[in-house]
Amino acid sequence: MAYDEGLRTISLNADATLAARTGSPTVVALTVTNKALTSNVATLTVNAAHGFSVGQQVVVAGVDATFNGIQVVTAVGSAVTFTYAKTATNVTSAAATGTVTGTAPSIKGNQYRFVKVTGAHTVGLATDSDNGALIIGVLQNKPQVTGTAASVAIDGVSLIEAGATIAAGNAVKADSLGRAVAATVGTDVVSGFALAAASVGQLFPVKLRV
Repeated sequence: MAYDEGLRTISLNADATLAARTGSPTVVALTVTNKALTSNVATLTVNAAHGFSVGQQVVVAGVDATFNGIQVVTAVGSAVTFTYAKTATNVTSAAATGTVTGTAPSIKGNQYRFVKVTGAHTVGLATDSDNGALIIGVLQNKPQVTGTAASVAIDGVSLIEAGATIAAGNAVKADSLGRAVAATVGTDVVSGFALAAASVGQLFPVKLRV
């Protein structure tokens, strides 16, 4: 079924919350906060989400002679930890300094998320704290630079990214990242109705009510 028939859009300016370069991987330089080495496996913790993947090369510097060098990620323990092979004497987990430099995947951007008015002829990412009051629609494109055109669906049926499990027929509202989550009719400001079920991260059709 072609849900996009009759979809009405307007073009406004994107603010900094929507602008994200999505064309190529970005270089990230993170600060090391903890180090450990057990059975020839080194584990580093950094100060922010790294976005690294298994098999990727990273450059570790300023930690110490044991951990420094060009390393190949062997496992990703969490958003802020990763491991690599290092043949050396065990090192007890301890606070550390230094940097890790590598590339992170291309930023996804905020396409198919709820947006709100943030200034004259300007829109930005909507959040749950807005409770739908300022939401005007769903972003359809991927603005790359602040001030460039943001195409916003204001009426009809649009795809939107799910921020939680959604059942067909659920009323929806924005979460803290502008994604759609189930809303309570009579309590929340409803921004649309789900026409299909979805799980976190999936796109699904929503009849807009903004």
